[in-house]
Amino acid sequence: MSIDEQVPNPFAFGGDTAKFAEIGDSVSGTIVKLEHRAQTDSKGNVQRFDDGTPKPVVVVHLETANGQRVRDFVSGRAVSVFREAVHRVHGPGTSPEVGAHYSRKLVRLEPPSQRGWSPAKIYEIDYVPQSNGSGDDRELV
Repeated sequence: MSIDEQVPNPFAFGGDTAKFAEIGDSVSGTIVKLEHRAQTDSKGNVQRFDDGTPKPVVVVHLETANGQRVRDFVSGRAVSVFREAVHRVHGPGTSPEVGAHYSRKLVRLEPPSQRGWSPAKIYEIDYVPQSNGSGDDRELV
C-alpha cells in the first residue's frame, strides 16, 4: 500500500494559507468550511495552556470574491476577537456559520511580552451573516 492510500491528502481543499506579514495585510471571503482543532507545534505536538488545556485554532476556509480558495488559521488572541465578532451578530454562546462573510486584517503590532519574543499581532475581524439567515454547519468557536 502506498502512502497516498494510507493518508488523506491534507491539501485537498486547495488554495493558499492567509499570511499577515505587514500591518494592513488582510483576507476576506465567504466561509465555506470551519474546523476547530488543537494548535500544534512544528513536530505535531499539541500546544497547551499552563493548566493543560489544549490551545484552540480555528481554520476558516474561505472563497474570495475572485473565486480563490484561502485558509485562515485563527489562533491566540485572534480566536477571542473572532468569537466576539460572531457574538455581536448572533448573541453569546453562538457559533460562526458557513456562508457568512469573514474578513481579518492585521492592524498593529504590540511590543513582545518577553525579551526575545516576536511582537504580538493585533487583528480586526469582521463577521457578517448570510442575508437569508440560513446557516449551514455550526461549530462552537
